[in-house]
Formats: sequence, C-alpha cells, structure tokens
Amino acid sequence: AMKTVGLLSKKLHDANVRNKLLSVASPKARLAGFILYRKEHTTDRELVMKLDTIAASIALRPETVSRKMKELEKDGLVKRVGQSGIEIVDFDGLKDAADE
Repeated sequence: AMKTVGLLSKKLHDANVRNKLLSVASPKARLAGFILYRKEHTTDRELVMKLDTIAASIALRPETVSRKMKELEKDGLVKRVGQSGIEIVDFDGLKDAADE
C-alpha cells in the first residue's frame, strides 16, 4: 500500500509541474522549463525529442518551438544534436531562462 501511495504521489507531483509549465506566458521560458523537466527524468547526456512532440507537450505551435529553440541555441544554452537531439550546454543559464 505504501508503494502505491508513493507512486501516486510522484505522479501527482509530475502532473503539477507540467501544469505549472503550461501556465508560463513566455514561450521561451516554457520551452526552457520543459527541457529542464525532461532532463530531470533521464540520465542520458542528451534529450531525444521531436519538435512536434515538444510542441504538443507544452501547447505551442511547432514553428514557435523551432524559433525559440534557435533563440536558446543562439544564447548558448542548448545545442541541437542531429535531427531530434538536444544537449544542455549551460544548465544555470537555462534555469534563468525558465524563470523569466
């Protein structure tokens, strides 16, 4: 029973974090927050996500995600790797961008 309560608690916490992301008005901050959120849930060096998947997850258009991803790259916060890979270059800078 305690294991089930722990699992449900974790799922509820994750749902609250995702809802908080959706309430952020700035698309750039929303994208930065989503990248950080996904990085917390993986041990891989890079995240593998398609722009369409990201857009659907944070309620933005794929074109907007693409533009904001380029801004994050230009700012030196992330780096695109291949077709759908994202590597965080400046973790603290990305956190600052998410908090805007």
